[in-house]
Amino acid sequence: MKNRFKQIVLALVIVSVPLVASAHDEGHGPKLADVGVFGGVVTAVVKENDRNKGAHANLVCKAELVRSNDGTVRVYIYDTKMKPHPLSGFSKKAQAVLISFVDGKEDLGQFDLDLGKMNFQGKAPDAKSKPFNIDIVFEEGGVKYLAAFDNLD
Repeated sequence: MKNRFKQIVLALVIVSVPLVASAHDEGHGPKLADVGVFGGVVTAVVKENDRNKGAHANLVCKAELVRSNDGTVRVYIYDTKMKPHPLSGFSKKAQAVLISFVDGKEDLGQFDLDLGKMNFQGKAPDAKSKPFNIDIVFEEGGVKYLAAFDNLD
């Protein structure tokens, strides 16, 4: 009886490991393989109200996150073919949050990014743990969009 119980538990563990390992792989939009123009990390940009659709969210455009050692964050916006997207219709500020995980709980560090000629730019707070995530919400033409950069270190 004990041996049979161990076999059942082992089978459940083996079956559930791939599910747990890929639980957040989909992120907040389609998975991309693009390389950043400025050496940063590229992610999908989706409508903010589609944030829970994962890989099924429609790709609106792409964003590249470039971080400097002093905490400066620059976000470049591209069309779906990685050509610079005109920034003239964007709001002057974007809201960002750095999400760290401390003792199994989310630690949120909010900061703003200002719109410049080529990008959004601002100063991120220090991450309390690694890896961490940075979610950025910006607006164009009255519609809010989300660029979620996960597993940063």
